[in-house]
Amino acid sequence: MDEIELLYVDARKWLDKIDLIHLSRYRFDTSIKCDHVTNNMTGSFNSMLGEHRAKTYLCLLEYIRRMVMKRFQERKEACNRQTSELPPTIKAKLVKASDKSRMHIMLKAGNEEYELLGETRAYLTKLRLVNCKCGVWQVSGIPCSHAFVESGLYSQINRVADFVHPSLTKSAFLQTYGQMINPIPDRYVWPEITITTVLPPPLKTQSGKPKVRRRREPDVRPSQTRGTSCFCKNCGVLGHNKRTCKGPNRSKLTEVASSSQPQSQPSTQNQSQVAVNLQ
Repeated sequence: MDEIELLYVDARKWLDKIDLIHLSRYRFDTSIKCDHVTNNMTGSFNSMLGEHRAKTYLCLLEYIRRMVMKRFQERKEACNRQTSELPPTIKAKLVKASDKSRMHIMLKAGNEEYELLGETRAYLTKLRLVNCKCGVWQVSGIPCSHAFVESGLYSQINRVADFVHPSLTKSAFLQTYGQMINPIPDRYVWPEITITTVLPPPLKTQSGKPKVRRRREPDVRPSQTRGTSCFCKNCGVLGHNKRTCKGPNRSKLTEVASSSQPQSQPSTQNQSQVAVNLQ
């Protein structure tokens, strides 16, 4: 925060108004077991909808239902193909923590408590309480690099699943995606019901070309597009074409300027030749 203040004071004042639980991992709720930080969730979902954003609510909801129904089945099939209790993403994080653990020095204190000496500071870890002062283990539910040193997980890979939170295992994923979203018939075969017709609000056509691109936040840079410049053949100015030109015609101005110039005087040699002929 101090580094941000040095760059932009107003940004520090704006961040101070936001609770740190939304900004910093160390303030995350440890019961969620997720350390992922994203600030573009709505943008990603908006991109998934694609062209369906401009359709009616019924068509949009039908597209979302089918998308979620397909995603559930794909996740369930992927879980059934796994041979290990740990998903591939969890395994990748464990391998990264194992590699980093080789840089720590372990000091045993007894009662399954350890002090880990790192490159810059020391961390207190309690293996029996699944707790480390770095906070990574509590927030993510995955053993940190300090836990690998003290428990010897890098030499006993079969014990890794015992230290990962149950909500991140294969059985938990199967329990999440084990159900299914039932398909429903097309809306054209739905039974008709007698209710008051709900009319849409009056449509007010605005002037100009309708906007298709989504509105971006003030701090989001516009998309990089390749621009082209028009050159007017009428007046020779960039920015418009001959059809929309309101300036003077360049060719006519050139003709007027050339006709208004005085004719050049004959040279001295030509004058002498005329004088000889007259004699």
